[in-house]
Amino acid sequence: MDDQRRPMQIAFGMIMLGAGAIFTNYATSDKPGWVSAIGPLIWLVVAATILLAIAAQPGFLRRRTRLALPVDRPVSIPTPTQRAKYVLPGEVIDRLPVRTSIRIDRVEYGVGARKIRIDVTESETLSLPHAFTAIGTKMRHSTIALILISDRAYLAGVSAYWTTKFEIDAFAGRGGIEPYLDVARLDASGEIWVITDTGAPGRIVAVEFRSGVPTARSNYADFVRRGIRYPDDVWRSTVTGQPIMQEKRQRVAFVSHQPHGTSSDVFACNVDGSDMVNLTEEKKDSYNGFHQGTVEVAKWVDENNLKIASMHSLGNFRRRIVRDPPHDRAGADQR
Repeated sequence: MDDQRRPMQIAFGMIMLGAGAIFTNYATSDKPGWVSAIGPLIWLVVAATILLAIAAQPGFLRRRTRLALPVDRPVSIPTPTQRAKYVLPGEVIDRLPVRTSIRIDRVEYGVGARKIRIDVTESETLSLPHAFTAIGTKMRHSTIALILISDRAYLAGVSAYWTTKFEIDAFAGRGGIEPYLDVARLDASGEIWVITDTGAPGRIVAVEFRSGVPTARSNYADFVRRGIRYPDDVWRSTVTGQPIMQEKRQRVAFVSHQPHGTSSDVFACNVDGSDMVNLTEEKKDSYNGFHQGTVEVAKWVDENNLKIASMHSLGNFRRRIVRDPPHDRAGADQR
């Protein structure tokens, strides 16, 4: 349950209790009605004031848009109204005072046993995949806007108002392998050509708002985008240096951590990271990847089938074909 809804329920209960007390006193008291009701009426006014104050907080009555990440979990994204209210130019953020009471304590990404938690320090540049969560500390009765700054400032999300902690989902740059490609070639001819292993560097900052006005910020946390689901994903061929692509459908194959195990699975997604599918998901730990020993065997044999290497017991490698079914729906993962 959202931390804002607990005090709202309490306030609603106070209103109902006050209304009940007014009715009971009025029905049973031998005093004039207005005299018997004055105490519960004060109670009712206080409770209603609390309720209105809670409901007036940013985003409280607005359901946040959800983006479905088919492989892992849903992630919240800001609404257009929140973007208009909380996005600030970089120079404005720079001029805000830094308060030690506002901190990004750690970032998390991944799922299950492979969830990664990294403490944030000013001196270390974080390597982040596309989707991650920032967890930090703030002052009570304030709103935190988590902002990512690269070529410009982007709003990742907005915190609850009443709490002293925040946990905000965020997207680092574009999804899939788009941050690593020659954008000019991609836009002009649709050609997929890798020019880097890392996306553009950026910064994460938590900005405090009170009554809709920015008042302070955290220290910056520097980051660089790597991988797709995890920073150490394998998505380039060791032979060609280019992605293992199904050219007609523009599907990218990559090796990433198993969601529910300790080894690796083979995934496929569109260039922008949408329509992501685990092609080798199993309940038991098993290696699934591009290499049999030192030999790269991964290859698309047709539009929907990919040859990979698997090992279910020590030293027992085998090559097999896994199917990447067609996807008719629009991509689900990304902005």
